[in-house]
Amino acid sequence: NAAMHWILRAPAPAQADFFRGAREALAPGGTFAFEMGGLGNVAEMRTALLMATARRIGLAAAVKADPWFFPDEAWITRMMEETVGGWKIEKIEREWRPTTADEGGVDGWVRLMGKCFHEAVPEDQREECIKEAVDVLRVVCAKPDGGEMLSYVRLRVKARKL
Repeated sequence: NAAMHWILRAPAPAQADFFRGAREALAPGGTFAFEMGGLGNVAEMRTALLMATARRIGLAAAVKADPWFFPDEAWITRMMEETVGGWKIEKIEREWRPTTADEGGVDGWVRLMGKCFHEAVPEDQREECIKEAVDVLRVVCAKPDGGEMLSYVRLRVKARKL
């Protein structure tokens, strides 16, 4: 649960293999319920990380360093019901869940969750890259009454094995 946006970053054949494996693990009529980051998840964080990283190593390399895959309802439905088959989506929803950052704020989030981006940047440029992303995010994510907000988007699915 909530890890599939890392797992599904693998190329297309591996994505289908994942859903085939989940299907094969269930008895006929079994339910697979999951939640993951959906399209738009942490968009402001991802944008700042991609831009700061791309300025140092180029956009293609920055995209390659991006550890996430955030699909929408249509992609999940197509993947499970058509590409893999043997599934029926019974319920699917995408919800924006604004979340106040913990005490580490956007700086802590960028340093922890953005590590894959930082590791792609030459070591002598990492701190500058982190600072660039954080400086922008402190403005974009600022809450009027203090603190910072992260835009989590959750994709929830309940599917039945046919």
